[in-house]
Amino acid sequence: PAEDLPIGVTDYATAVRVHGDQIVPERVPGPALAGESVAEVLESARNAAATQGFTGSDRVLSTASWNTPDELVENLLAVFAVGASLVQVANPDAGAQDRRRTTEKVTRG
Repeated sequence: PAEDLPIGVTDYATAVRVHGDQIVPERVPGPALAGESVAEVLESARNAAATQGFTGSDRVLSTASWNTPDELVENLLAVFAVGASLVQVANPDAGAQDRRRTTEKVTRG
């Protein structure tokens, strides 16, 4: 614990960290994305992953956007739905992509 703190200053380690997060799921969850349930979104993501050939052992390099619900499912959730990992690159430098693939040990993309 920090000693001799000014008035009004709280020691995070002793005053805040000891209070765990309290997460309570909704009893009747509503739509998850674009009016679809969690189960429907997950099914769409798994189908998108299968279409793209993603597996749980993949490391996917992507520059795709997530601006619409369909893009979110196809370009982000599909990767995670099968347990793959994502290397998302914003504003990609075409000259650096090959180096990035090697450095990041990318298997797809």
